[in-house]
Amino acid sequence: MTKTIDLKKTLTVGVVLALGLATLIVTNAGATGSGTFSASLSIGGSATFTDGAEVIATVTRPAPALLTVTPAAGYSMSIDGAPAVTTAVTKSANSNPLAGALSLVSVVFVRTSDGLQYDVTATYGAVLTVRSITWDWTKTLPVVDADGDGVLDDVDNCPLIANAGQDNFDGDSEGDACDADDDNDTVADTSDLCAMTVADAGAPEDANDQYVNHHKWFGGTHFSTKLPDKSLASSYSISDTRGCSSKQILEAQGVDSTSALYTKGSPKGHVESWISSVSGL
Repeated sequence: MTKTIDLKKTLTVGVVLALGLATLIVTNAGATGSGTFSASLSIGGSATFTDGAEVIATVTRPAPALLTVTPAAGYSMSIDGAPAVTTAVTKSANSNPLAGALSLVSVVFVRTSDGLQYDVTATYGAVLTVRSITWDWTKTLPVVDADGDGVLDDVDNCPLIANAGQDNFDGDSEGDACDADDDNDTVADTSDLCAMTVADAGAPEDANDQYVNHHKWFGGTHFSTKLPDKSLASSYSISDTRGCSSKQILEAQGVDSTSALYTKGSPKGHVESWISSVSGL
């Protein structure tokens, strides 16, 4: 399963003429858009198609109505839908219908190392002593499924670990299969004793939800509690409890599900007993 992401580049072009030969210099301008290169080739002349410093192919004109295209090392080439090759191909390139069919219309270059692809649409000037060529091209990079889970890498939340279901408990950019902190409670999974922790019910600003020396975890690094003067303060850290919320602590301690402690929060003694019991694990 593959698809492509468009990585079109705009090119600037310079043409150097020397001793009747045309050398095409293509410089990657780094902007997004369409790419075009052009050259004027004398009979026997040549042009080099490059992207930045990388040579992709050379084009020569061995006869008035012919062009030879040679892919660079590391590239394959398909002309007008023919099977891909890595060697030179010579074809007619006539723009005058009376002189013969226009046969060199499209070229596809593929870099064998990573599948980077250049799709070229070619047009030509009249067959004269010097003929012009213009190649408009786009550049694409295939998207693959590196882990073979049926989800392409550009949308896979764990591109190197198979996870067809794409489970992502905390809704971040990493799926559970590769997320070091699946529940996003700031405690790494390797230390977390309570999987898939969610914040305790209630709200820290609710005066009726917090009780003196009762503790709840509303997210972040620390539990919250009320002091004797009723102000809200931080208490134990979620790391101290090894990733367990007040509700999870009470459940692990066997507190009846109808207990008011699930509303008030874990008493200080419950929290400290829990921390003591898990500190050596």
